[in-house]
Amino acid sequence: MSLGDSAADSGTPISQGTCGNFEFASVADVVGNLVFLSTQLRRIYDVNAAVQLVPAISSSRVTLNGPITATPWNGVAGGIIAIEATDSVIINCSISVNGLGFVGGLQSSVYNNCRTSSDMNAPYPSIFYGQKGEGAAKIDVQRQAGRGRTANGGGGGANHNAGGAGGGNGGSGGDGGAVYQVCGVEVNGGLGGSACVVDPAAPGTFFGGGGGGGHQNEGLSGQGGRGGGIIIIIAPTIISTGGSNILSSRGTDARIAQHDGASGGGAGGTIFIGCSSLRGAITLDVSGGKGGDMGVVFQGPHGPGGGGGGGQILLSLPAIPGSVSTVTSRGMNGINTEYASGVEHDWYAKPGSSGKVIFNCAYDDPAIEAYSRLRQIGPRDLGAQLVGTLDTTEIRYVNLGPSSYTIDSIRSQLDSMIVLSSLPSLPATLAANDTLVIQVRICRASVQQYRDTLTFYGAVAGGCDDNLLFPFTWAVTDSCFIKVALVADTVGIGGTTRIMALVKDTFALTPPSHFTANIRYLSKNLYVAPSTSDPKTSIYFDGDYTILKVETDWIGGDTIFTVDALGLLSTSNSTVVFVDSVSISNSNVTCNSRSEHTTIEINDVCATRYLRSIQFTLPNITIASGSGYVDVYVGITKDGPNTSDALALSVYSMVGAEIAHSSLSTGRIRVDVPPGLYIVQIMKNDGLNDTRLVLAY
Repeated sequence: MSLGDSAADSGTPISQGTCGNFEFASVADVVGNLVFLSTQLRRIYDVNAAVQLVPAISSSRVTLNGPITATPWNGVAGGIIAIEATDSVIINCSISVNGLGFVGGLQSSVYNNCRTSSDMNAPYPSIFYGQKGEGAAKIDVQRQAGRGRTANGGGGGANHNAGGAGGGNGGSGGDGGAVYQVCGVEVNGGLGGSACVVDPAAPGTFFGGGGGGGHQNEGLSGQGGRGGGIIIIIAPTIISTGGSNILSSRGTDARIAQHDGASGGGAGGTIFIGCSSLRGAITLDVSGGKGGDMGVVFQGPHGPGGGGGGGQILLSLPAIPGSVSTVTSRGMNGINTEYASGVEHDWYAKPGSSGKVIFNCAYDDPAIEAYSRLRQIGPRDLGAQLVGTLDTTEIRYVNLGPSSYTIDSIRSQLDSMIVLSSLPSLPATLAANDTLVIQVRICRASVQQYRDTLTFYGAVAGGCDDNLLFPFTWAVTDSCFIKVALVADTVGIGGTTRIMALVKDTFALTPPSHFTANIRYLSKNLYVAPSTSDPKTSIYFDGDYTILKVETDWIGGDTIFTVDALGLLSTSNSTVVFVDSVSISNSNVTCNSRSEHTTIEINDVCATRYLRSIQFTLPNITIASGSGYVDVYVGITKDGPNTSDALALSVYSMVGAEIAHSSLSTGRIRVDVPPGLYIVQIMKNDGLNDTRLVLAY
């Protein structure tokens, strides 16, 4: 919200606009100073104004034991308590954000001349005006002082010794008192902060406006009162226990100014309650703060401070339950305590207006949909079927309009049904470009050392397997936890979407490329046609046994060696080798690895034996990760990528934000990343080559 000259001082209630917008969203990733959300924001935010991310207390059931408060608003962050639960919130304590909202204006510099002033805007510090109370408007340095309001912030008192005004929110703030009577009877106190209008269909939450600073010449005035902060609680059921708990967002009072102009009181803040049931004794208090009084005065009254307006209580319910009390009291203006009555008592200072209670406030947001429109999703809703060695589960949704949802977990035991559950409940609609966040946990009781391959498919009605929503497959080990974001961009309004998960027992994640060296027997020496591509091969006889040597720059990934032989090696042997870390021995085959090449020794092949062939199966690309990095190894094999392929590497966060992009060539490339989960894609000039989910720890 920007402050225009014509609207600044009109006293007309300010429309909400984008000011006060709020919603719950899930953080998918944090990379440096960038925060990636797993859900698309529904409301508009001006990042050039004051926008803050507030950590929320969030769970299926939240129990509050306190007292609970927030850090004060400091011009950048603070002043807000946000709580959400998918089942219930149990309140066993008081929650207070009293005086944690917009800051009150400071008093003027000291000035003794009786010259009166009435400018709406002036720079601060000023000898003629108190500073304006902070409000929802963004103002420049030339407007920090003066009688004018800052939207809901109260205006400052003018020379000589006029009072600062109260801040506004649900109700408007009261004007500050007139100048010192010796200087005349000019009513030039600060103008009360405007009231804020809230739209129940898309409610906003406001800090209470700060009170304006008074004018002084004796150094006895003080800062205006602070506005109340914001409390947001959203859950299907909210229960207050242990007596009457108090949720309060009161504006604070301004101090006694003795015989200088006093400052204005802060306005009450905002309490937002979104629920279908509110039970137990509880008090919701958004009272405005009192304007500053005058103490001992000389030769006539001075300007007291204006009262702060009451705040706002926003309820999703249609009425206030019988066990709930609401307090929206206005803040009273300050007085000249030496005058018991008459015009000198108030000396033209005004109280604030009472706050508001607004019913039927909507609280649709990406994290928690309106509960009346949701249904719980459990195993009965999902169904499961066994197709060969695959466990499959699918969910269908019809797209009726914009929405997004979260599948909380998939839990499976080997050869058992997959269960998808949601916390909170899943909405019934899905729109194009919405984000689906899936958290996967696979717990297996089996002691067999299998790997599971987990693939997610999604498509419009009519096909699932042939239309990948986000085409990748990753390995899931025992008790592994994975969170991955998929973007549903194939579903039009009215279309049907299916999400299907498949779990399959397998040794290999992707089919590898094959390299074969043919070996011929000649006398006591074996002969191999040397390979000039990677891996390079050679063979020799050292007098005791034959050695086949394979040299490669490959230092990572799964390698499968298949040996077909007659004689001593009369049976076919297969084994899985992790080249960069494993040394194995299997009958007559020994594999030793070191950092830059791998040597395979075939022992005990004597002159009367005939070794026919040996086959090597090598992956052409391996993607790995470690502490703070992602590694990609590229090897050029017979059936793998060749030098004419244009390879490219892209590293994405879990919400699809590209973290790194570079070209690839034979060898190794390393990308430094913060700890977290990443999607790594390898692209060839003819399309996608490989996609993996990796964890940098």
